[in-house]
Amino acid sequence: MRDPYVEDVTLPARGGRKRAIFIELINWLYIIHEGIRGGLSMKRAGISRVVVEVIILVIGVALALLIFSPIGSYIFGALGRISAVSGQTTIAILTVSGMGEANGMIYVKNLGPKDLSGANSTTAWQVFIDNTKLTVSGVGGAVGTNDEVLEVDGVAELTVNLSAYSATSSYTIIVYGPGGTQTEYLYRGG
Repeated sequence: MRDPYVEDVTLPARGGRKRAIFIELINWLYIIHEGIRGGLSMKRAGISRVVVEVIILVIGVALALLIFSPIGSYIFGALGRISAVSGQTTIAILTVSGMGEANGMIYVKNLGPKDLSGANSTTAWQVFIDNTKLTVSGVGGAVGTNDEVLEVDGVAELTVNLSAYSATSSYTIIVYGPGGTQTEYLYRGG
C-alpha cells in the first residue's frame, strides 16, 4: 500500500534532474505570476509584484548564463586550439652587438615550431630601430648563402649599419622575418 503523505520523487527517464528542476521552477513562477495578476487576493501577506518581476528577471539571467557559459567556453576553446595547431613560427632577438659601428650584428633565433624558408635573402628581413627602417646588408650564421632555411633553434646573424646609434642609449628594435614572423627587443645601453 502506498503512503499518501510521501511524495513520489521519481525523475523522468530523459532530461535528468536539471530538466525536472527547470520544469518545477517554471511551474512555480507561473503560479506566482498568476497570483499577482489577480488570481489571489492582494490583501493576504505576500510578495509585491515588483519583487516577483525582479526575481523572474534574475532567474532568467541565471538561466541564460547557465546555457551560454558552456557554449561560449566551448567556442573560445575551439578557437584557441585552432591557433595552437596552426603553429605560428616565432623568432626572438638574442642580442645586438656593434652598436655605433657600420657593421653591427643582430642575432635572431628561430624558436619554432617550424623552419623558416627564404631566410638567406636580405629582403626577407626588415629591421626598425625606434621606428626608423634600416637596410639589412647581409644574412649569416646558421643561414648560409646556399642554404635558405633557418631551422628551429638556428640563429641568423643580420648585418645592419648601426653607426647612427650610441652604445650607451636605449632603443626599441623590431625585426620582421620571413613567413610573417616578428619580434621586439629593448636594447639598453651600458
